[in-house]
Amino acid sequence: MGNLVGYGILALVVLAPLLRRLYIEAFWTHAEGRVIRLGGGMSTNPGPGGGTWVWAPVVEYRVDGKSFSAQLSYWQSFNARSKYKGGDKFTILYNPHRPSRAIADSWLTYIVFSIIIGGVIATRLQSTR
Repeated sequence: MGNLVGYGILALVVLAPLLRRLYIEAFWTHAEGRVIRLGGGMSTNPGPGGGTWVWAPVVEYRVDGKSFSAQLSYWQSFNARSKYKGGDKFTILYNPHRPSRAIADSWLTYIVFSIIIGGVIATRLQSTR
């Protein structure tokens, strides 16, 4: 089991930049988004963070002359103030095949994608032994 974890960490560290470039840049497109309002809601996580307020900015962006908006979530501590306010601009990623689908372009996005792909690679390496 220790080897599996080691392989997963090694794959994550070594392949993270490559995975980002291959997946994110091949299948998602960068755009500038502008916060048009702050949405939010109660966290439904079972545990210590459950029942607390979580902010989610609603971002407007343009693709091929059409305007889209999406509510984006991002990592934040519970009950914290939003790191965005109305009118803020930042880079988002949208799916060119479904432009209404967007995510925040942040380091966490890349880490999550890399962990998933690194885990798959580590599992494949372990199963070949």
